[in-house]
Amino acid sequence: LASVGETREFAIRDSIAKANEHHRRVFSFGVGYDVNAPLLTGIATATRATSTFVLPNENVEAKVSQTFRRLAGPQLASPRIEVLDATGNVTTQAVRELLPTEIGDVFEGDQIVLFGQYRGEGPLTFRLEGDAPDGPRSFAFAFDLDKASTRNAFVPRLWANRKIARLIDAIAQGGADGPSKLGEEQMKELTSEIVRLSLEFGILTEYTAFLATEGSDLSSREVITVQAGDNLRNRAQNE
Repeated sequence: LASVGETREFAIRDSIAKANEHHRRVFSFGVGYDVNAPLLTGIATATRATSTFVLPNENVEAKVSQTFRRLAGPQLASPRIEVLDATGNVTTQAVRELLPTEIGDVFEGDQIVLFGQYRGEGPLTFRLEGDAPDGPRSFAFAFDLDKASTRNAFVPRLWANRKIARLIDAIAQGGADGPSKLGEEQMKELTSEIVRLSLEFGILTEYTAFLATEGSDLSSREVITVQAGDNLRNRAQNE
């Protein structure tokens, strides 16, 4: 954790971006629990690299070896996904709310996990493109969604969980360097969306765990939003 000199997270991230004139990848490595994981992850993600964390009971050598393999370069750089319509043309209408919004470079052993909402009834067709070590590569995928069943009911909750995490991170980063940079209306909007997703998909976080308390009035959305907002301010931003 930064304790000497510049300690503000935003300023540290900004100084790294300005100093990285040649757009080098910055791989981050954290050992133990007492590391600033959001800061290390943010630096790595912003520079198209990866972050690695080793918990006390994990094998350090295995994680170090994994990081060194990644230093050789990505298997697919600057990946891009394009959704295609029935005629094979690129469309922006078929999917929405893609998470993550930007796909990072893919290194050895990595997977691309992309969540989104599909609006349509026909097969979902998309193309993955990127730069491989031997040149540009393109991969085509198609999913016949009429075979979907209740066995896939967990997928929307995965999307909602990722969405909630992103909203919480936005709130936390807004207050990472002291007083919140988020306005009252923006804070309320983010909190309301977290509460809505928590109730709709049955997802509890450390900031909305009170929803499971016996006697909680889930019909009072305004009261719930205020309480969740207080938790987010006092814990996500100030801790």
